[in-house]
Amino acid sequence: MAKNKGICRNKKCSNPVSEFDEANALRLCDDHYQLWKRNKENRRVRNICRIISKYDKSLDREIFDRVIDAARNQTGKRIVEDAKILHQLRNSKQVRKSLH
Repeated sequence: MAKNKGICRNKKCSNPVSEFDEANALRLCDDHYQLWKRNKENRRVRNICRIISKYDKSLDREIFDRVIDAARNQTGKRIVEDAKILHQLRNSKQVRKSLH
């Protein structure tokens, strides 16, 4: 893939585009790429914590503890795996109303 050249796409920034593949695809400089990456991880942790807070914690305490720990430690694979477990748990608890 050809590298982008030019300046950062942030409005008030005139730094050159980073050489990292992902940052280059986003047309961000090194500083704004690090900021974007940190904010992306924070959003993911915040969304998972919001999902956790919607459920009754007494359903399965162990799952909630693992997900909360993973969200605080910001370990990506565990967060995704535990979020999938929570999604399956939520779906198993839902009961559809039958059509009469």
